[in-house]
Amino acid sequence: MVVWRADHWYNKPVKQKGRPSKQDYTYYMTHNVSVTTSGNYSAKALKYCIDVLGEERCMYSIGVSTFHPVAILLRSDNRPDYPYDTVEEAQSWWKSLDLPAKQKEAIARENAIRLFKLPLEL
Repeated sequence: MVVWRADHWYNKPVKQKGRPSKQDYTYYMTHNVSVTTSGNYSAKALKYCIDVLGEERCMYSIGVSTFHPVAILLRSDNRPDYPYDTVEEAQSWWKSLDLPAKQKEAIARENAIRLFKLPLEL
């Protein structure tokens, strides 16, 4: 995410005159976009997303193997992709990740409950 660059370009006076939006990119990104860790098990990348979007917009997730019968049924061509990472790799990364416990709980569970309005207790 290069939110700064988008804001820099978008907020130039010549651009502001003709744009229909009332806010800059950062506002819309921090109010409308959520990101997951699926396929990107990098502490630096996650911490960057936390810094830019806020921890409430970040969620831990693991991509389901596309060889799973349900995943195959959901694909229009019935042809599975080869999984890039394993569940074990993702779990190992998450367990070793150095984040405050409260922040880790929010990213691992609470943010998804809020975003998807799941019937679970926070």
